[in-house]
Amino acid sequence: MKKSALILTISILMTACLSTLAFGEELKVQNSLFVDVAIIDFNGKIYDANRWTLGTYNLKGIVYNQSFEHIGFVEQSDGVSEVKDIHYKVMAKVAEDGEITDADGNLMGKITETKITDKDGRLLFRLSGSMVQKGLLVYLFFFNDTFRSK
Repeated sequence: MKKSALILTISILMTACLSTLAFGEELKVQNSLFVDVAIIDFNGKIYDANRWTLGTYNLKGIVYNQSFEHIGFVEQSDGVSEVKDIHYKVMAKVAEDGEITDADGNLMGKITETKITDKDGRLLFRLSGSMVQKGLLVYLFFFNDTFRSK
C-alpha cells in the first residue's frame, strides 16, 4: 500500500453480532501507522478509542475525513464487508469467520465477539458485549498519525 493513500486506509463495517466498542492502546505497526478501534455514533460521527473525531460516515456507505473530503466507501457482498479508498482499491476484508485480510489476501488478524487479535494471535483489544445492544458499529482504522487531531 502506498503511503499517500494511508490517511485513512481501512475501515471495516462489522456485522451486528460484532457491533461492539473496544477501548485499547494504540499498536504501532509498519510504516509508522497505527491500528485503532473506532466507533460510529448515531449521528454518523466516527471517533477513535480516545474519543478524537476521525471523520463522518453516511447511510450510503461513504466515508469522509474531518474536512468532509470523500476518502472511501463501504461495500458489502457475499457476507464480506470491504472498504475501498477513492481509487477503488480494496484495502481489507472481514470474512464471516472473523478473519481480517489485506488487499493481497494476507492475514492481518481476527475479530470475535470478545476480542481482536493480530495475525499471530496476540490480543489487541478486548470487546465489550454490552455495546452490541447499544447498536454502535465498530470500524478498524489504519491511519497515519499526522492525521490525528484533537
